[in-house]
Amino acid sequence: MRSARPILIAAPLGLVAGMLIWLIASRGGLADPHLDDLSERLASVGATSHIISGDGNAGATALATPLFALTTGPGAVADPSIELSGISHTANRSAALVSIGGKPAEWLVEGETRDGVTLDQVLSDQIEVDTPAGSKQVMLGASPASPPAPSQPPAPAPDGGAPPPGIHSPPPPASAP
Repeated sequence: MRSARPILIAAPLGLVAGMLIWLIASRGGLADPHLDDLSERLASVGATSHIISGDGNAGATALATPLFALTTGPGAVADPSIELSGISHTANRSAALVSIGGKPAEWLVEGETRDGVTLDQVLSDQIEVDTPAGSKQVMLGASPASPPAPSQPPAPAPDGGAPPPGIHSPPPPASAP
């Protein structure tokens, strides 16, 4: 029981010691004049922040904006079909002739965004794009992927599901004694 008392006293003593050291190090003042000067300069520039202004909209905005795009279920983000028709490399820029969602092809420069698709990188025969559903690579001349067909149960094998010749089925399970 004697060893438990120092442990119970250590936490409050540590808090008091930390507070005293902080007061001594800050020269007895609770406010820092450098921070006040910085706040005044920031206000004069006109920089605003939801957190600094305290208007309460930052939390509502954060809650209304999803962190990750939904890919299934109601409200899911559709992955746009992207077709790469051409690539151009010059000394100053790289661009790609891209058709998004079946629209006519348009030239996009690296870093440019159109219809929610950002052209990240132009390589010699493919591009890398960032879509609402994630990153994707598109090959030059490849036709856009068609949407997946609704899932249907597989059709039964014509021979009744028997394994091919030379393949033996596992033995049936042993029965309980």
